[in-house]
Amino acid sequence: MTDVRFAVLGPVRAWRRDTELDLGSRQQRLVLALLLARPNRPVSTSELLDLLWDDEPPRSAVNIVHRYIGTLRRVLEPDLALRANGEWLFGRGSEYRLRADAQTSDLVRCRQLTDDARKATARGQADVAMTQFAKALELWQGQCAAGLEPASGVHPAFVAVDREYSAIAHDAAEAALRYGSIGKILPGVRQAAERNPLDEPLQSQLILLLAADGKQAEALATYEHVRHRLADELGVEPSRELRSAHERVLRQHIGADDAAPPAPRFLKPAQLPADLAAFTGRADTLDRAAAMVSASTDATTIVAVDGMPGIGKTAFALRLAHLSTPQFPDGQLYIDLRGYGPPQSMVGPGEALRRFLNALGVPQNDIPTDLADQAALYRSVMADRRILVVLDNARSIEQIQDLLPGSATALVIVTSRGTLLDLVTRNGAHRITLGVLTAPEARAALARRVGTDRVAAEPEAMEKIIQQCGRLPLALAIAAAGIVSHPGSSLADIAHELDHAPDALDGLDGLGPSQGARPGLRGVFSWSYDALSPAAARLFRLLSVHPGPDIALGAIASLGGLTASSARALTGELALAHMVTERRLGRFIVHDLISAYATELCREVDTDDERRAALYRCFDHYRHSSHAANLRLLPLMPPPEPEPARPGVTAETFPDAIRAMAWFDAECHVLNTVVRHAAQQGAEPVAWPLALTLQQFYQRMGRYHDWAATMGCALEAAERIGDVTGQAHSHRSLSGAFLKLGEHDRHRRHLEAARALYEQLGWSAEQAYVHSNLADGLFMRGRFTESLASDERAFALFKQTSHNKGMAGSLYGQAACLIAMGRLDESIGPTYESMRLFQELGDANGEGLVWNILAEAYQRRGDHHEAAQCRRRGIDLYRKVDSRFNAAEAFIRLGLTGMATGDYRSVRECLTQALELLDDRVDES
Repeated sequence: MTDVRFAVLGPVRAWRRDTELDLGSRQQRLVLALLLARPNRPVSTSELLDLLWDDEPPRSAVNIVHRYIGTLRRVLEPDLALRANGEWLFGRGSEYRLRADAQTSDLVRCRQLTDDARKATARGQADVAMTQFAKALELWQGQCAAGLEPASGVHPAFVAVDREYSAIAHDAAEAALRYGSIGKILPGVRQAAERNPLDEPLQSQLILLLAADGKQAEALATYEHVRHRLADELGVEPSRELRSAHERVLRQHIGADDAAPPAPRFLKPAQLPADLAAFTGRADTLDRAAAMVSASTDATTIVAVDGMPGIGKTAFALRLAHLSTPQFPDGQLYIDLRGYGPPQSMVGPGEALRRFLNALGVPQNDIPTDLADQAALYRSVMADRRILVVLDNARSIEQIQDLLPGSATALVIVTSRGTLLDLVTRNGAHRITLGVLTAPEARAALARRVGTDRVAAEPEAMEKIIQQCGRLPLALAIAAAGIVSHPGSSLADIAHELDHAPDALDGLDGLGPSQGARPGLRGVFSWSYDALSPAAARLFRLLSVHPGPDIALGAIASLGGLTASSARALTGELALAHMVTERRLGRFIVHDLISAYATELCREVDTDDERRAALYRCFDHYRHSSHAANLRLLPLMPPPEPEPARPGVTAETFPDAIRAMAWFDAECHVLNTVVRHAAQQGAEPVAWPLALTLQQFYQRMGRYHDWAATMGCALEAAERIGDVTGQAHSHRSLSGAFLKLGEHDRHRRHLEAARALYEQLGWSAEQAYVHSNLADGLFMRGRFTESLASDERAFALFKQTSHNKGMAGSLYGQAACLIAMGRLDESIGPTYESMRLFQELGDANGEGLVWNILAEAYQRRGDHHEAAQCRRRGIDLYRKVDSRFNAAEAFIRLGLTGMATGDYRSVRECLTQALELLDDRVDES
């Protein structure tokens, strides 16, 4: 007998021998629940993050998950060594798996009992079947992972397990109606029906069972109760199946003579098309899919392959199918459902079922006319057969639901441009989303089609063709066909032709076969576009106006002049059709070739005024959002207030500095591009103020090259229109960027230009800022006396204008200079006055700076303990406002303090923390 037992069919519980274990917090029990709902199958860290945090997970989320896993291991095995996998819960890479069998898991036990019951039913062993069904139903003590709502009621893994409950009860009832022994399973079916009151097929079976057990009055009362509930909660009438059960009770027509007819003579179909000889790449994805196929399961294995038009879904599905055929010796069924072709050519479920039944040996005259009866016959014929089914190019789950076998021995591979999420939630499908090929895969694909020698002879031209195709398999195939059909042309000639076509689509479609046997890229894209609603089609076209590399939902709303809810719904429609890709939560990208198609459509359908209005709504969105975010970072000189936004623009708002920094972090590449685009599109008054709002973010993140490049573009825009204010602010900001980059001559040159312009404008506070920047430059070059004098001049000018932030900063500069010169006693006054001002302003970043120069003072006095305490206070403040670069620098200096005291363990910890903060955050230089 095993030591540990688990339960997930109801509340999540675990026992060691006879003692129930304390599974910890709700979050920790959720982790175990998901592992139990997928026994012996990998669960990725990203799935656990999505389960535990509905919105953005905290920065330490991955560490929290690791901690939960480690705690659960020790709960299950108290004597387990630290970081050991143990007997039950083990991990590999970013995945975890819980080992379970019928003796340790109620879910695995239930599935085994159900499988035994279904096999006994097929063999006509009624007593065995009823006993096993009854035992399976008894294991259910409530909803899967009960008590962990709302996640337990909506997460696909838990929903899929709960659907098994209804399916078991339905099959048990069907077997009882056929063979008798109703009393054994009636309590379990009644309980399942009570927990699923709106499951009409299950309620129908309960009504028939009650009548067959002599409880006709209760059967009729159950029907009335369900009918009223459907009307009250859903506003619908009972289904045909429910009405039929009611009529059979009234006519007392219940019993085994109503069972489905026996399955006909079976033929072995072999409909799978030939594998594609030119298929290349996707090895890792194929391995993952093959593991899904090979994994033992108690339900039909479904692999749902989706992706954008031209991504190679059919080729992938056929390769997977051919690799899997040895595991399915009873045959293969294939159908192209033409879900995204011309509407009139779409294959409906009835037509598909008739074709499948014919292929399986059912004579045409024996196929029922009713769709539900066809589906029932199909499932009967497929029962216990090891058959592979490929449903290619599906439009919706409604098109394929009746084509899914009920047997656990079958494999179904579905391809669709839509995501078919319902197939995942309802049927537990494994979803695989294909992306563009990697660069090596794209090279191999081109070489496979045109010959390795030809490709190897012109590597640069090959790379250019791959870039022009956007690594999209269909585009590469079209380009390869053009290369092969022009044997006298070099790859350089083909690349030149693509490069000088009016656009990428013209170039590629011009290379394709002229006989029109296969649609070009426009044709393939158009089938997805034509399936969109008018509102989604408009938004798709307008997305081509957006200048950035990706776009967030808020910007999408402003671009389209939409409400947030409408933008979310329409973007969801585009994502389901794979016309856009959700790269990260709430952020979307459009493939270059699809973007070219959208641009073409936008020029054809939308007017110049509509396109320009969308672009300027986009500018307003970023201008106002960036201004609001920058104010949360308490800049020394806030950029000018923007003009009121245009109608339809919804700017982002930020409750604190952390959210503002997170927004800048996500949007910085977009904002850089928008600045350049605004300068190029005659929107110079947008360019420099937008660029200026990024300065605080760039400083705190150490992104000095981005800072210099963006402000350089802003300066050119301001000079182009003769905007003196814009030039002054841009020169001043550029001086700071070049100071951080160590380019002191350029720092000084831009600073002098800014000072001259501020004097021309008569702005005292800005002149004070120049003196403060000059002091920073002198300090970095070790000219502390001159730096101190500049900070004192800055302080005097700031004091004249009552500019508290400027006063705090210049006092901080004075203190730093005095400490650097060893005048520690003199530094006390400006240090604490600076800290007081920063605290009054609520400027945690500024206060953190002061704590760190205070640490320098203690370090010079030899008080390493107090110095370390000050550093940690500063680090806490930096983290409060996500000032990562400053925090990293403080950790490095804290490590140096550890070196001085011989605390080498502390040194390692500090440097590790600094590296984590600097990882992917600092400009490459």
